[in-house]
Amino acid sequence: MSKRARGIKESAIRGELLGKAHLSYRSREREPARTDDMVYEESRLSTRCSDVEGDIRDANPDDWIPTYVKRLQAILEERLSEANDFVGGGSENGDDIEDSERLRRMHAHRRLVAGVHQEIEIIKQGVEARSTATLDRAFILQGCRLNKTAFRRLYGF
Repeated sequence: MSKRARGIKESAIRGELLGKAHLSYRSREREPARTDDMVYEESRLSTRCSDVEGDIRDANPDDWIPTYVKRLQAILEERLSEANDFVGGGSENGDDIEDSERLRRMHAHRRLVAGVHQEIEIIKQGVEARSTATLDRAFILQGCRLNKTAFRRLYGF
């Protein structure tokens, strides 16, 4: 198979895998608005998800994905609750925050919610799909650029 044909095939596979987790752009472009704080929080969330996965796989190595998805959905609900508190004027969202800081924090919440959402959608496709996306560095929690338009359509903020 030629290099060009292989590239087209790989692009099609990536598109198919990421089409269901469309909150990231399909390019390898990194997120320009991602700060060191976001990197840190995303790393913590990724580690938490990995730890949960490890515990579930240890307990049920043959049929762990449905249980893992349920746990991820609970984590997603936590992240959404925190984001909604911020959007709705909860304790973290004081009136004294400057507009630029408010936008940065909003983007940080979006990235965390989108990261868990994306993990759920890709792991539902199987371990191979996730391995491909991981190797391709296609995950938002790996720094991939967030598609804010698609995110807003799904989550409203």
